[in-house]
Amino acid sequence: NNVLPSGEKTREGSSITIEQTTRHQAGTYLCTASNGVGEPAIQSINLHVLCKLQLNLQNFSLLPAQKHGGYYSRRISGSS
Repeated sequence: NNVLPSGEKTREGSSITIEQTTRHQAGTYLCTASNGVGEPAIQSINLHVLCKLQLNLQNFSLLPAQKHGGYYSRRISGSS
């Protein structure tokens, strides 16, 4: 269901380069090798993209501070 960054669902060639990767390109990609003899070889790869956490604080609330040992901490509650 994932599409390539160019919008294509498939691409032919010996390699693929995804430049300026964002979290939206994360997911499972399938690689199929076929030479017309026998069944094609198919392998999947899971692409994990590490990025900075982004929060929309409009749906969150700050809970009262609680004392933990010698310091206070606050928790944030909500949904994205």
